[in-house]
Amino acid sequence: MGFGGTILKTSNGGTAWSTQTSGTTEWLSSVHFTDAQTGWAVGEYGTILKTSNGGSTWSPQNSGTTNWLFSVHFTDAQTGWAVGGEITDSSGIILKTSNGGSAWSTQTSGTHGGELRSVHFSDAQTGWAVGLDWDGTGSYGTILKTSNGGSTWGPQTSGTTSWLYSVHFTDAQTGWVVGYDNQQGTGTILKTTTGGNPVSIRSLVSVPAFSMYPNPAAESIYLKTESSILQTSLIDALGKEQAAFPDHENRLDIRHLKPGLYWLKVQTKDGVSVQKVVKR
Repeated sequence: MGFGGTILKTSNGGTAWSTQTSGTTEWLSSVHFTDAQTGWAVGEYGTILKTSNGGSTWSPQNSGTTNWLFSVHFTDAQTGWAVGGEITDSSGIILKTSNGGSAWSTQTSGTHGGELRSVHFSDAQTGWAVGLDWDGTGSYGTILKTSNGGSTWGPQTSGTTSWLYSVHFTDAQTGWVVGYDNQQGTGTILKTTTGGNPVSIRSLVSVPAFSMYPNPAAESIYLKTESSILQTSLIDALGKEQAAFPDHENRLDIRHLKPGLYWLKVQTKDGVSVQKVVKR
């Protein structure tokens, strides 16, 4: 897919590709098939196309939006989502269909003003959408999750300011997100094994490591890192920030926190690191 509504198909594992007639000249960004015959493609100006014959013909569907749609995903032949948006709009766009795309309804993303670039569901109820958001002061990586088929979406702590472009889960717990840090010019890979609560961070450049002690800790945590600390926070097992600490603080007072497992996120000028810590 690409310029001028181009759609390509292969029937021999990619040895040869043939052009299909899409019926549109709009840019197309994403395609998804639920079986060998039934699939959808989405793109700019709210374009949604559907085929029921393996792509021999494509028919337009009414998305109800003129925003760019960047990604589409279906869990079966009837139920699917498309996401998109524009950086200047009030929120990222999430659309859902329950009838194979005959009708699409808008779901509330809760973002401030940005784009959702990718969506993936591990089952009909559990899904994630990723992209970038703008809160008036700067942009940051957005990860949203739903556990009720998109009736509600909630933010997860990505721990990165990178723009996030793609998400994929192999089951309800294990998934990856990839993106790009336009300030440092580096790629970003995020992985979760807890359904995104929270994700752990792996950058394609060296990530500043830090040491902490004691762990477990009852009253204080002491940090040691080679880079100056810009921001430190503690995130609980549900991905909610429970404590934030002043810049350059190396001693963290955790007496007010409830006992349990937390994630300590430390940001320096070189990047972000996340490690587990147990409050006794």
